[in-house]
Amino acid sequence: MSLMLRGQELSVNNGPFKPSDTSFKQYQYPAWFRDAKFGIWAHWGPQAVPPPG
Repeated sequence: MSLMLRGQELSVNNGPFKPSDTSFKQYQYPAWFRDAKFGIWAHWGPQAVPPPG
């Protein structure tokens, strides 16, 4: 399979999946991803307020 980018032909590696819904539905997330936690830490204090004026 190849891909054209700015007039240049690039090769694309063949992988285990095809561009179809059936192939995509066969994918299984790794166990570590299912147990992953997502967090954002933010410190919001007086230094975040713009000075008057």
